[in-house]
Amino acid sequence: MNKLQKKFKPGQGFSKKDWDDVQSPELTDEQMAKAKPFAEAFPELAASIRRKRRPKEAPDAER
Repeated sequence: MNKLQKKFKPGQGFSKKDWDDVQSPELTDEQMAKAKPFAEAFPELAASIRRKRRPKEAPDAER
């Protein structure tokens, strides 16, 4: 999972004003209880993503 960026860093695709304008309050326990896993909320999209990803190739046994 990605770490949250707590301080503004230039060159990330948004301005300092954009950074300061964002209001994102913490989720409540009630909101968290209603949350669903991505695959359950968007089954068709999750299935299409799984189809496009290929498994990693096995490393050579001789290495």
